[in-house]
Amino acid sequence: MSLPLTHSSYHFRFAIDWLHEKNLLKVLYGEDGHVICTLSIGRDYPNQGSVTLAKVEGIQDGPDPKTIRPSQDAVHLSAWLNFLHDYFKDT
Repeated sequence: MSLPLTHSSYHFRFAIDWLHEKNLLKVLYGEDGHVICTLSIGRDYPNQGSVTLAKVEGIQDGPDPKTIRPSQDAVHLSAWLNFLHDYFKDT
């Protein structure tokens, strides 16, 4: 599977690292990029796979990734990237 970003604009807006072998996308957030969010991308995404937040690093006593999720029912990668940007923008 190739990088699941359909628009190259994500590369310009977010600092990302695609780990192809593991289907993980690491994204830097926060005022100085110290928050590292790891998103797990389902193998069949975007057809049937899903996007989930697997890990949050860089924040002492940071939030449990299972408690952070965009409010939409059908969540796409773009919704996750924008949601996490807003969630961590002041950290």
